[in-house]
Amino acid sequence: MEGSLSGLGNAEIGLKYNFLDKAILVTGQLSVSLPLGSKDLESGLQTGYDATVVTPYISVGKGLGKSYIYGYIGHEFTSNDYNDNLRLGVEYGQKFFSKLWTIVAFNMKEPTSRTDKKLDNRIEETRLFVNNQYYNSLSLKLIYEINEKLGVNGSANLISVRANNLPFQSPLSLGVYLKW
Repeated sequence: MEGSLSGLGNAEIGLKYNFLDKAILVTGQLSVSLPLGSKDLESGLQTGYDATVVTPYISVGKGLGKSYIYGYIGHEFTSNDYNDNLRLGVEYGQKFFSKLWTIVAFNMKEPTSRTDKKLDNRIEETRLFVNNQYYNSLSLKLIYEINEKLGVNGSANLISVRANNLPFQSPLSLGVYLKW
């Protein structure tokens, strides 16, 4: 199968609240992901899950001068007969040369419920936004601060020690951010 598809993915909105902002930062978050994706059955491509996902999180972090440590735990409650999932992550970041952050992160997505939801065989074959996706992976992130308000970032998966129903190509992301 060949093809291409452009479109919106799942749009995520969230609210955060700091419970504790002392030597350690403790934050609660509620995120809602809305199914705004597109799909092309001929190519088996889709741009998001056909489900609404509600995820409450708790995160804990601590700054250590030119480094930090951060962790989170949450639970995805998913509609449309997709699995619910436990989400867990830990990362450590170190600042170099006054503008470059190098971050090593471990992320986990594990099912807490299993459903038999099956999509069209062409979509199942691409493994893009299908049910029963889970992983335990180690990744590298880089953030370069151009100035106080503008920066670029990138991340790449280094290794997945446990994975199921993921696309064959490891994820790579690049971005630009603006603070205001």
